[in-house]
Amino acid sequence: MTDDKKEEPRFEWDECEITEAEVKDRIERIKAGDEDTVPHCSACNGEIDIKNMTEKEIEEWVRNAVYSDDWLMTDAWENFLEAMQELMDECMDGSAGGSFGKSYFWSASAENIGWRQRSGEKVFRADTAKELLEELLPKTNQFSLRVYDHDGKFTIRCAHHDAPTGEFYYVQPDEICCVCHLPREGEVHCTCYCDTHGGEVFGDPTIGDHNECLDCHKKRLNGEIKDEED
Repeated sequence: MTDDKKEEPRFEWDECEITEAEVKDRIERIKAGDEDTVPHCSACNGEIDIKNMTEKEIEEWVRNAVYSDDWLMTDAWENFLEAMQELMDECMDGSAGGSFGKSYFWSASAENIGWRQRSGEKVFRADTAKELLEELLPKTNQFSLRVYDHDGKFTIRCAHHDAPTGEFYYVQPDEICCVCHLPREGEVHCTCYCDTHGGEVFGDPTIGDHNECLDCHKKRLNGEIKDEED
């Protein structure tokens, strides 16, 4: 598991931290004289007179304004998805998946899933950050996320009520067949066969240009196997 006490996440999602950061920022802007940040009274639809208010009263007004800001979490989530998409695109650079119209296949393993602390593996397609998170995360909207970048792959730590210490998802681009552009395993996977040996192309990690295994491809390059048109 990733030791998040020693390693800083590349980016994260935590509604409590987002809220507290926004409250602190607005209070600092109000103290600096930013009149646009002063909250409005919902009863009289007018600005609050903060001149004679204590710091505690100002914080209470600001906090209520932040809690009622419907766009705050929406914008923050969009920013999180953009950061996630950027990381996905970086991981696919130089891999087979990134060169075939952005069809991204991923291989993921997980630990400490739910209150039973289960583990598992999964191969799936996800072209967008939204699709990737839907494939991996539990069906709850109350969670915090930390994403760690590890040179071409990444780890997602998801903490929620059934896993307060965090579920860990280890994600990396899956190996893609250069013939059919599908992954080795998964619900939709490569079914290419070597015409000469009758074996699966993925029997060898390197795939030839003629839908055949590496041995046959080398023999073809050496002239030991001829194309029919030859």
